[in-house]
Amino acid sequence: MFSSWWGGAATGMDGRGGYFSDLEYEGISYNAETKTYNPSFPNQWGSSLWPTRNDPHLNKINNLRIERLTRYLVDRRATVELGGAKLPTGVIYAEMGPGYGLEANQQTRDLAKRDGVTLDPEDGISREEAEWALKNYGAYFAQQVPAYRAGLGRGTIKIDNGKVEFPSDPVFDNIYTHGFWGIGGPLNDPKFAFWQANLNEGMWNSGELTEAYPQAWYDYVVANGRIACVNIERVMIQDLRYMPFAYGNGLQFVCLFNAKPGDEELLKKDDGIADKPNPPIDYPRRVLDVNFARDKSPSKSPGVIKAHGLSDAIKGGNIHAIKSNEEGEIVCEISDPETAFENGLELKVSGVTSRVPRKGSYIKVLAGESPDKLAEVKSLLGTDFVAGGGWGSKSFATVDLSSIAKGNKSVFVAVKIASEGMPAEVTVSQISAYIPWNIKAGQTDNWVPTLGDSRRRSLWVQQRARLDRLMQMFEQAGGSGEVLAKASEMKTSGFYTQALEFLFREYAQVFPARFAVKGTGKLSNQPVEVSVKTPESVVVVDLLKVSPEGIDLELRAETDTPCSVAFSGLPENSTWKLSRVSGALFHLRPATKDDPEAVVATADRASFDLTIGQPLLPPLPKTLIAQSSGGGFAIQDVELTDGEMIRRVPSVKDALVTRRMVGEPLTDNRFRGGYDGDRLTVTLNDAGEVERIDAERGKDSGMIKSFTPPSAYPEPCNGIIELENGNRYELGYNRGMTETDVVGLSALKSSSLETIKQAFAPGQWVEISYAPYTSHNRPPRVLKISQPVETIFKEDFTKADDSWTERTLEVENIHVKDLRGLKLWPQKAWTPGHVVYRIDSPRTLGQTSVGFTGRLILNPENRITLFVRTDGGEWKKCGEFVTASSGSNNFGALKMVDVTPWVRGKKSFDLKVEMLTTNSTWCSIGSLEVRTEGNQSSTTNQQ
Repeated sequence: MFSSWWGGAATGMDGRGGYFSDLEYEGISYNAETKTYNPSFPNQWGSSLWPTRNDPHLNKINNLRIERLTRYLVDRRATVELGGAKLPTGVIYAEMGPGYGLEANQQTRDLAKRDGVTLDPEDGISREEAEWALKNYGAYFAQQVPAYRAGLGRGTIKIDNGKVEFPSDPVFDNIYTHGFWGIGGPLNDPKFAFWQANLNEGMWNSGELTEAYPQAWYDYVVANGRIACVNIERVMIQDLRYMPFAYGNGLQFVCLFNAKPGDEELLKKDDGIADKPNPPIDYPRRVLDVNFARDKSPSKSPGVIKAHGLSDAIKGGNIHAIKSNEEGEIVCEISDPETAFENGLELKVSGVTSRVPRKGSYIKVLAGESPDKLAEVKSLLGTDFVAGGGWGSKSFATVDLSSIAKGNKSVFVAVKIASEGMPAEVTVSQISAYIPWNIKAGQTDNWVPTLGDSRRRSLWVQQRARLDRLMQMFEQAGGSGEVLAKASEMKTSGFYTQALEFLFREYAQVFPARFAVKGTGKLSNQPVEVSVKTPESVVVVDLLKVSPEGIDLELRAETDTPCSVAFSGLPENSTWKLSRVSGALFHLRPATKDDPEAVVATADRASFDLTIGQPLLPPLPKTLIAQSSGGGFAIQDVELTDGEMIRRVPSVKDALVTRRMVGEPLTDNRFRGGYDGDRLTVTLNDAGEVERIDAERGKDSGMIKSFTPPSAYPEPCNGIIELENGNRYELGYNRGMTETDVVGLSALKSSSLETIKQAFAPGQWVEISYAPYTSHNRPPRVLKISQPVETIFKEDFTKADDSWTERTLEVENIHVKDLRGLKLWPQKAWTPGHVVYRIDSPRTLGQTSVGFTGRLILNPENRITLFVRTDGGEWKKCGEFVTASSGSNNFGALKMVDVTPWVRGKKSFDLKVEMLTTNSTWCSIGSLEVRTEGNQSSTTNQQ
């Protein structure tokens, strides 16, 4: 699985003096509620960086890495198989979740403008903008196709001591997207969904699928090629009924994510179901479509005659009751003047409610002949909502209204929503009504296919689409017309699989053709023979060109491997030279007889002895300047030579590491700490191993003279801090920073643009740790910046024992439980819990802040609220964090609240932390601490 998201984003140097974690590479979005432009980091998805899909420089580097890695992948695969191993078909998932929502960064707006579309989220998203955004989503996959094809080649021809094996199911024909499939924003149109955007000429369609998607979507995708499900998110579906559905639709495979205990037995239940009837699906006529993702206000949807007590749509197009324990209602009219519902009426409600009966939490459906005469038909539970969930795919419950509607020209339906907990616990996103046709779908002879019949049909159609694409690729590559005619004849006769095998064989021999040789072997029908001198070694050959003027080829091996390469069909006594052009590339060209490296052809052959190695990465010089890049020692190529990013380099045992501050003498010749971001002078031995590292880091301090904060809009850019001493530093938004790296007592939210804007201002004293390395005329980069502070209280729940309660004044509905490490959280969901501490200071308090680490995810009702009181007075609310807050979902970052207005001049105060969660794991705290201003340093370290 390849991923530039979910922690897989490039974060190292960009070769332009900056970092790929800088704002210019992020997927900037617009928040219509706060009317602000926000970066992708932090976020609820593990606070991982989410880059833009549309920066050409970043995409170029990612594609270079894809090409390099996929070339190694197929080389390694061929080597293992020639060693005797039997491997399953290689499959690649191209990316994982490339971005969410509409990007509003500069690169995306420029790209849209070139296509004649103006992206301006501030005035709402027009149909034109939404359609462009969806096409742009799929374009990201498509722009990777050339990189995959260059790296994977046309299939590897394996040669084992003369025995030739041609590829029959090469990896290049097993690349799948991992995009969304459903109806998603900003378009929210079932006729133009994400699955269409994922269709391209170089990847097959896969994604996060559920059976709630229309059968017509699957039929269309199958007609365009192979189909698979890379991700069934088990936490978002209530059962595994998707498996027979996937089998019948001919999916190549299904990957179950986050499996639950007992799922193995559920899967076994579906074994041997090929003979189960699989009747065609009836598509009834839709006569009502109330969609809150499209029509944000309940009262504005077509078909709605009244609505009250309900919110406008929140994220995902969900509405709910405005207040807890107060009912909201929406009433709709459904008309059928032609048939008077003689064929019946079916209502579908998409939403979320409790899985067990709760008196005050429900979704109720009422129906009748007039709005004033409605009777309850059904109260829906969570178990009534089937097979949906997930991004853009809605779970739905079905209610049969046939007996009420039959004989009437119209019927009125009310949906009532209420929650005894937080209002957003019970939501509705769509209300639809359907009238069945009077004739059932199917064949006139009443034949009903089985699941096995349906699967065979789907696979047959997929094979035809595979063949069509391969024929197109063969023709584009300049393949033989005679071969193409033969494949076309086989296709016309219906022999799709045989045609595929034939064409895979022929396509693999079109230049550039790739061979993996063990022992001695001739490269198919080409005038090249390779002999590998070591018995178990393999040499990979990319044959690029064969002509009377010479032969071009690439030669690779995993380790230094002696071999000979012989060329045949050469004129007798002609003279030739095989030259290494660069890395793995060799050229055979005519040479003069006085050239000491020339070889004379004898019996039409010229042979050359070589030692072939792994040329994927260029050799490093004996001494180089580099920067480290986290997680152990790795060298970052600061100029991105040939797209190289981060290289792990082995070290000799007891390699010498020194560390000094800029301008200071070396005080210890053995350094054992971290040096991420330092400037490194690296010395390698003859084997390419690190034997010495000399690290340097800069420190400075002083008053801020001017401060330009980082900005996400209109041009994403880093901040600049200039000190009174004249030194200037570039402040990246998140490059390498942790909760301790940006400390501002006036900060409201950690690791957000607002934090940095509010944390620093002219006249403040700051201490800066910076990276001495600079390039492209940019100032040194800040690694860590802080104001002098003193921590007067800290409680770390991740290391808690029972003694933590002894330090509190009060605890209610709170306990410490394990969640990837101990955390503080409410014992009971939907009920506020709190903990109270007495905070004592050794001196009178000045500027003071309270902070916590923890997480808030998913439901917007989850919240952490901070209160303070002094001298036994009333509690004063001083800060609140909810799921939607910027920075609230960064699990490890310290969220800070300034409490100075309430505690200044005091030596003690009480702190209350109140927590509310809608699910036991969605709201938790790892640590609490209180900081107050410390003593200002008087020293200044110059750059």
